Amino acid sequence: MCIATLLMSVGVWAQKGPVLTLVDKKIETKSVKHNTPVTAKFRIKNDGDAPLIIFEASATCDCTKATWPKQPILPGKQAEIEVVFDGTKLGKFNKPVYITTNANDKREVIFLKGEVFEK
Repeated sequence: MCIATLLMSVGVWAQKGPVLTLVDKKIETKSVKHNTPVTAKFRIKNDGDAPLIIFEASATCDCTKATWPKQPILPGKQAEIEVVFDGTKLGKFNKPVYITTNANDKREVIFLKGEVFEK
């Protein structure tokens, strides 16, 4: 009886919960025409053994918006976070998007990079 209890306890300790893996951490776009939105889809994966929940994916400015799956991502499954940059400012851009989840690391960051030029 004690051995069974010990083995069950070890199994509980071996569980790691949800684990967010960024398949795409950075996406670089080609040159973009001024006032043309840029859309990128970042692939993510749950490498843990419990459902991964994304609470938020937020950018640091109003020029960048992110949408993410609202349903839990099951262990071993992939999903996408879509990031849209409005392309209204000329020049190079490097837009971070912060992802908050129920995983141990809690917060990760992805980057959309590129350059906007005049028409």
